[in-house]
Amino acid sequence: MDEMASETEPSEHEQIELEHDSHSPEDVEPATHDVVTSELDPLKEEKFQKFIYGQVVEVEEGTIVDDYPAISAGVSRTVPTQILATLLHRAFCGHGYNVLSTVPQKVMRNAMFMVDLRKLTKETDIYYDGLGMWDQNCGKITNYFRFVGGEAKQISDGKEERQEDVVAFVRRTDRNLNCKAYNRVVVTCKKYGLAVIHYFFKGRDEEPFEIVTMSQKGARSHNGHSDTSSSNAATPSRTGTKRKYSGSTSTKLGTPEPATMDQIMYLANGPDQSQAVPVRVTTVQSIQSVGPLHNPSSFGPSLPVDNENGDSSPTALTTYLKSHIAQIRQDRAEERQLRREELEQRKRERAEDREWQREEAETRRRERIEEIELRKQELALEKTKINLEQQRWELDRKEKELFLDLLRKKLLDA
Repeated sequence: MDEMASETEPSEHEQIELEHDSHSPEDVEPATHDVVTSELDPLKEEKFQKFIYGQVVEVEEGTIVDDYPAISAGVSRTVPTQILATLLHRAFCGHGYNVLSTVPQKVMRNAMFMVDLRKLTKETDIYYDGLGMWDQNCGKITNYFRFVGGEAKQISDGKEERQEDVVAFVRRTDRNLNCKAYNRVVVTCKKYGLAVIHYFFKGRDEEPFEIVTMSQKGARSHNGHSDTSSSNAATPSRTGTKRKYSGSTSTKLGTPEPATMDQIMYLANGPDQSQAVPVRVTTVQSIQSVGPLHNPSSFGPSLPVDNENGDSSPTALTTYLKSHIAQIRQDRAEERQLRREELEQRKRERAEDREWQREEAETRRRERIEEIELRKQELALEKTKINLEQQRWELDRKEKELFLDLLRKKLLDA
């Protein structure tokens, strides 16, 4: 899980990935932001505008979203990295886009923003948008592009990635844990010193949602008798780390010392063996570290407590064990469902990228065929001109031969 906002600082690994390019933003000065004409041909320009704005526009003026100048609004589909790289390249070359000096906060809209990374305290501040916790989807992906005629051409050969005219773009896709339908795509370019952020609701309309931080989520879980926010009961991480329960890591809540294993098994089975309830030893050990088991007040007023020894009744203990195990199973099921949804989303994004590449390849093939046909027509026209010149030369030669024959006859007659 990856918590944005102010709860957790980004890892050192993330900062190293953002600094993959050897060029620093200070080394590259941006072009003056004067409106320039697009270098793309009409067909590719139309595709570019449909991805960025959702439709073809006459003038790229931008818009305002929640009092923040934005690139566009209303686009709720995944935008390929090639299109976003073209957008950043055009902005760097002087196109008059809206560029923010700060990261927009708490935006719950289908919107696209561009941010100047050099105006931020550090480049990782681009991920702090006040929207609570984000789950990083399938890590970061670095793509390399060379721009030819204003169009981004992806570089797949590792030998060409270090060339000066090749630009690296880092793409990161996140899903908000407060609203799983709300996605965020961030594409950063260290060489240009710019980044584009695309927020969009996938599969649903725009609708504000409640922002819950990690601390608030932990408090809610604790009040509900399931301390899933602690390190001992945390949900598995992206790498599938197994939960660890240990009696030595019990929380210090001012409660009595944890009961021994024999005492807990006695409480679980009850004083009367006829009331025996089978309980796995590993589960009972996990309850020792949680804390509420040995603090009767945390169960609420409905929990019966034996006043002589201060321990919970067997019925309450059994109920707690069942609810605790059910909560753990529910958390794991939600985590598995989230991972399946992420994999499906990633598959769809890759399918869209492949479809886009196929369309580009088909377009280039048609353009090549048209060029070949045009060249054939030019060659045929040139051949026709040569044939006409040859015929004209033959006529001139025959006229001269007839004239010479006529002169020769006159000389013979004379």
